[in-house]
Amino acid sequence: MRRLRRAGLSTDEISGIIHQACRRRTPTMPISISEFEIRMERYLLVKRRRWPFTFETKEEFDSYVSTYIETTLDKFGLPNKNKYYGGSSITF
Repeated sequence: MRRLRRAGLSTDEISGIIHQACRRRTPTMPISISEFEIRMERYLLVKRRRWPFTFETKEEFDSYVSTYIETTLDKFGLPNKNKYYGGSSITF
């Protein structure tokens, strides 16, 4: 937990990482510590570079956001400000 705090993560971010890391692949096999560390490093990398692994570049990610995400938000009259992204591509 201290390592996560030193990395500059908020309590909500830490809770999300712990939740993600504790998901079970099968009902009998919880995630290992080494897998948790890998996911944590990947999460921190994505947080620093500001786009998930499913995109090769920031520009590709920004294009996806403007083409699909912002268009969908506009279609339903939802605010475009302060968008947040999450999902399995962060810890892929």
